[in-house]
Amino acid sequence: MNFKYYDILSFLVPGFIIYQLISLTVQGLPNVEIIPSLAIAFVIGYFVNAVSSWLEDILFLTFGGKPSVNLLKGNNIKKVIFHEQKNVISLLKKEVEQDDDENRMFSVAMRYANQSENERVENFNAIYAFSRVLLLTLLIVFIILTLKFYDNYLLYVIMIPLILMSWQRCKERSYYYAREVLDTYLKLKNE
Repeated sequence: MNFKYYDILSFLVPGFIIYQLISLTVQGLPNVEIIPSLAIAFVIGYFVNAVSSWLEDILFLTFGGKPSVNLLKGNNIKKVIFHEQKNVISLLKKEVEQDDDENRMFSVAMRYANQSENERVENFNAIYAFSRVLLLTLLIVFIILTLKFYDNYLLYVIMIPLILMSWQRCKERSYYYAREVLDTYLKLKNE
């Protein structure tokens, strides 16, 4: 089994943060050596990653829709603009039965992108997934800390901006990933 940097980032970092926070806030937990604590952190991170994936549709609601669908409809965000929307749509309409189904069109583009040798698609996907996991990790940390320190205003002053910045970066990363898939599809079709 080969671990990639994505596995380390998306499992170990969030898991370690949550594990350390639980260790600091819950009284009476045994002190665990570094290797077992890393294993525990990895398992916690694994489940945080799974939950963040399950909550993706809710996250897309907060974004104003799926980034892939929005880009295909011509709805860009400030930092991520997709200029080739009409070209991609015309090519994708030839490959799908229902030409008004952006989800199906993006699935076709993603199939091409995943079969390509373009590592950028995989990297953009990993960065987006890490951003999503980090956002959920901050929300979990905020909930745990709020239960313990609900009357400390500094908690809110620090955590709310961190969560909002993380949400914004997650949104941008999801759009970057969707744009990279569509750009890769267009490049492959034009070759």
